[in-house]
Amino acid sequence: MINIYDYETLGQDITKCPVLSVAAMSVDEDRFTSKPYTYLELVSLAQMMKFDVAEQVGTYGRVIEQDTLDWWGKQSPEAIKSMAPHKNDVSIRDLVPFLRSIFTKKEPVFTRGNSFDPVMTTTLCKLLNEKEPYAWWDIRDTRSFIEGIAISGGTVIRSDFIPEDVAKLFVAHDPRHDIAMDIYRIQSLVAAL
Repeated sequence: MINIYDYETLGQDITKCPVLSVAAMSVDEDRFTSKPYTYLELVSLAQMMKFDVAEQVGTYGRVIEQDTLDWWGKQSPEAIKSMAPHKNDVSIRDLVPFLRSIFTKKEPVFTRGNSFDPVMTTTLCKLLNEKEPYAWWDIRDTRSFIEGIAISGGTVIRSDFIPEDVAKLFVAHDPRHDIAMDIYRIQSLVAAL
């Protein structure tokens, strides 16, 4: 099994920016070659939790960065809609139990880089006085992993390529789509080996 998750935030300073949302899922890598996932199946497997930003600012002193807020205003209507405040937004205190409920224990946990999402998780766990939802040695970086697979197959490819067959379905900066796309990329490269 492979666990994967991704945050969307209102800043880049991990120590103080609010988290808009997180998406996470656990997938069976044996299916990559035996019964490949469709892109939309992966999106449907991704579970998302949307957080109350006002609570994070008021209760925990998190700070919205204006540059990031401006950047969000330039994204696709789909991405903007998925991030808009909603009455069902939950407390950031629900983050760790949510991740624990999805991850398969003692299996790799992939993020879209080692310097943001895992560090954000560590920072939030300290803030909330929670134990991290995985062991530090289980963390993997999808960008390096994807580029490594490509290189081992004799191809030089960037980790952000979008397979042509799903390009019209992808919604950038929706964390469900971001993690689904990373798994789909990995699956596509594994199938090509």
